[in-house]
Amino acid sequence: AEDLPQPKTTSEAMRVQMNHLVEHYLELQQRFAADRTEGAAQQALGLIAAADALEKLRGEAEGELPEGVDAALVKLRAAAVEIRTSDLDASRVAFVDLSTALRRLVELARPSREKYEKLYIFHCPMSKGDWLQATEEMRNPYYGFDMLKCGELVDTQ
Repeated sequence: AEDLPQPKTTSEAMRVQMNHLVEHYLELQQRFAADRTEGAAQQALGLIAAADALEKLRGEAEGELPEGVDAALVKLRAAAVEIRTSDLDASRVAFVDLSTALRRLVELARPSREKYEKLYIFHCPMSKGDWLQATEEMRNPYYGFDMLKCGELVDTQ
């Protein structure tokens, strides 16, 4: 990891961790939309690691992150530990809370636009959950192939 460029400021470091959060989240979203769970637990662990790193940075950057980040990180972590490679249905239930927490984090501390120019926020009326995607083509993670196109675009970040 020594060959990777090191962030110069705390806010840069936070953006890097937000990029990691979104990256792991999008991997889960794509797997669930494809009715797959392989690697889901590893992605959930990646989310937890990025959340832990963000929390540590938060301590170093008093006042640099808006209020609400701590609560969103707690909710995200609690949902991430419920993601199971062996249980798609339970993982999708946890993904509703995970998505709510990540949406809040993205609103408070957006990942870099170079990596994620746009993040599309969709809502599924059946699961009553939102989810984020980096692409505009809807791929519902809550019902997969059964209802891949169920939902509506509600916001773009």
